[in-house]
Amino acid sequence: RLLLYNIRRIRPFLSQEATQLLVQSLVISRLDYCNSLLAGLPLRAIRPLQLVQNAAARLIFNLPKFTHVTPLLRSLHWLPVVARIRFKTLMLAYKAKNGPAPPYLMAMVKSRAVPRALRASSTARLEPPSLRTHGRQVSRLFSVLAPRWWNELPLGVRTAESLVVFKRRLKTHLFVKHLSEYRHWPPVRAVSELVDFCISKAFCDPRSPATTDTISAQPHDLRPSSALRSLCRCGITGGHASSSASVYARRRLLDSRRRRGALQYLVDWEGFGPEEQSWVPAADMLDPALINDFHNRHPSHPAPSISSITC
Repeated sequence: RLLLYNIRRIRPFLSQEATQLLVQSLVISRLDYCNSLLAGLPLRAIRPLQLVQNAAARLIFNLPKFTHVTPLLRSLHWLPVVARIRFKTLMLAYKAKNGPAPPYLMAMVKSRAVPRALRASSTARLEPPSLRTHGRQVSRLFSVLAPRWWNELPLGVRTAESLVVFKRRLKTHLFVKHLSEYRHWPPVRAVSELVDFCISKAFCDPRSPATTDTISAQPHDLRPSSALRSLCRCGITGGHASSSASVYARRRLLDSRRRRGALQYLVDWEGFGPEEQSWVPAADMLDPALINDFHNRHPSHPAPSISSITC
């Protein structure tokens, strides 16, 4: 906090880029130092560190004390402290499983062995130790937490072919889980879908964290899910889409609703079945005529205000 106070005193003389460089080198580096030792602690114990990171993000953008910090972290591509702790722990688990890592660390994790060739043998899971738990108390040992967190990862992350690819996919997974505005939607089926969709579609937002974190990875031939199309915030337009986006053009709007004060539309996607219909925020609807046509046919459904409909 003293470092943040000193940087704040000279903030009027610094640009945003210079302030970010100072904060990352003097403050964020201290939050990351040996943070894997904090794995398994309750949130109330980690909250003071999160408050420091929140203050650092507000200082970079020179915003007041009570500014909502989640959009700032998303813009800076910073993971919250809880996610940074998990990121460091899983990085150690990958090195212990695939090398290089010290022998004492490699002895703490063991790949799950199957008696014969089964489908589970290709999932790259770790064998959790058999320990007795006393009530609700959970062990904070690395040999216990690392296999449990590792097995919760998507298959595309666990089977990364190199450390660089694993870091990129792991950060994307944690970013979607902790900071994405669509984290309450159905989960992404596989990180490889995210890689494929964000690389192959030119109308994805290039500033999206998922795009920047996975742009150099190899694409996979998988069909993107409805949650993934919404995550990349592709434009939903009426009429005929361009050739690169025609497979993801909307067919029609089926329904509207309000969730947490935000208006959403149920979209029937062109070329996909009913199981791929998904709720999309009204902010992503780029064609006012499409919305007007829907509300003319369904005047009793939730509708946006006149001023919020933009081209």
